[in-house]
Amino acid sequence: MFLVNALLFLFRVIFFIPKKLIHLFWRLLVRIFDWLNFFFKLFTGRSENVSGGTNFLFVITVALIGFTVWASNSEFDRVISSQAKLISSEKLQTIQHFEGGIVKKIHVAVGQRVKNGDPLVALDPLETDASYQAKKSEFIQALVRVRRLDAEYKNLKPNFGVELKEVAPSQITNELLLLEARTERLSATLNSFDAQVKQKQSELSGAKRTLALVEEERKVILTLVDKGLEPKLEAVRAEKSYAESISKVNTIVAAIEEIQDKRLIAVQENKAEVLQELAEANLELSKLEQALSVAADKTDRSIIRAPVDGIVNRVLISTIGGVLKAGEPLVEIVPLNSELIFESKVTPMDIGYVLPGQIGVIKLNTYDFSIYGSLSGKVEVVGSDSVEEKDGQSYFIVRIKPDSNETTTGRLLEFLPGMTAQIDIITGQRSVLSYISAPITRTLTTAFTEK
Repeated sequence: MFLVNALLFLFRVIFFIPKKLIHLFWRLLVRIFDWLNFFFKLFTGRSENVSGGTNFLFVITVALIGFTVWASNSEFDRVISSQAKLISSEKLQTIQHFEGGIVKKIHVAVGQRVKNGDPLVALDPLETDASYQAKKSEFIQALVRVRRLDAEYKNLKPNFGVELKEVAPSQITNELLLLEARTERLSATLNSFDAQVKQKQSELSGAKRTLALVEEERKVILTLVDKGLEPKLEAVRAEKSYAESISKVNTIVAAIEEIQDKRLIAVQENKAEVLQELAEANLELSKLEQALSVAADKTDRSIIRAPVDGIVNRVLISTIGGVLKAGEPLVEIVPLNSELIFESKVTPMDIGYVLPGQIGVIKLNTYDFSIYGSLSGKVEVVGSDSVEEKDGQSYFIVRIKPDSNETTTGRLLEFLPGMTAQIDIITGQRSVLSYISAPITRTLTTAFTEK
C-alpha cells in the first residue's frame, strides 16, 4: 500500500494532477481492488485476498496504460525561441550635410521625437549669409540694368517698381545716368544729321531755283536758234548749263538721302547695341538667379532639418564650435510612419522548421510578461541565406509582424524602434509520447551501424 501511495504522489507532482482527482482515483483503485478480490475468490475458490505484489503489479499496469493513452493524445506546441529587435520597415535615415561647416547648436537628443522639418543641428551661417548677400546684391544690380535696357529698347520710361526703388536706389540712379548719357549721345548724333539734312535741303532749294532759271533760259535760246537769231553755239552752251543744274540738284538729293540713311543707321546701331546689352544682361541675370538660388539653399541648409517624422536614434556630433566635414553623418532618425516589425536571429539548426505564416508569441522585454501578457504575430520573411555575426556565429534573419499592439491581457502597448523581445515561433505540435520515445527511436536507429 505504501508503494501505491508513493506512486500516486509521484503522479501528482510530475503531472500536476489536482488533489481531489487523486483522491477520486484512489477510491476507484480501492473499488477495483475489491472487485479483483471478489472475482479472485469466485474463480479460485480461495478465501484469502489477492497478494500485495499482485495489487502493485495491477496498479503499475493500469498506470502505464493510462499514461500511454494520455501521452499519445496530449500534445504541446513545438516552439523555437529567439531574441528579436523591433525595427522599422524603412531604412534608418542618416542625416548628412553636403558642404559641412562649424557646429553652432544641437537641437535634439537621443530618443527625442521629431517631425518633418524640425531643426536638428544649426551651423554657423556667417559665411553662407555673406555669400548670399553678395549674390543678392549682384542679382539686384543686374535686374535694375535689365529693366533699364528693356525700357530703352522699347523707347519707354523705365519702371523699376516700388520694391527695387527701396532696396536699390543707388543702382537705379546709376542706370538712369547711363540711360541719360546714351540718350544725349544719340540725340547729338541725330541732331548733327538733321542739321546736315537741313543745310542740304537749303542748297537743294537754291539749286532747284537755279535749274528753273537755266531751263527757262534754255527754252528762249533754243527758240532764237531755231529762228536763226542766235548761233547754234549758244544752244550748246544753254544745254550744258541745263545739264549741270540738273546734275547739281541730283547730287544734293543724293547727299540728303545719304545723310538720312546714316541717321537711320545710327538709330538702328543704337538699338542693336541696346539689344545686345539687354541679351547679355538677361543671360547674366539668369546666371545670377541660379547662383542666388544656390546661395539661398546653402543659407537654408545651415539649419539641418528632419526629412521625416521619427525618433532620434543617435546624435553623432557633440561639440559646439566643432568643424563638420562635408558628408559627415550628423543624426540617425528611425522613421515613425513606417511599419514596425520584429527581426530575430534563428540558428541554422532551427531554421528548417520556420516557415512564413507561422504564429509567433512575442514577449517584450520592456513589459513584464506575467503582468502585461504577450503579443501575437506572424512570420513574414525567412532569410534565404545565413548572416555571420562579428562573434563568428551564423544566423538566419526571420522577420515577424505583430498583428496589433494589444496583448493577451487586453493592454495596448506602445512600440518604439529598438525594443527587444523574446519570440516563440510555433512550428507545430508534438505528442508527449513522441517526445519521450524520440531518444529510444534515435538510439535504435543508430545502434547497429558502423562508421
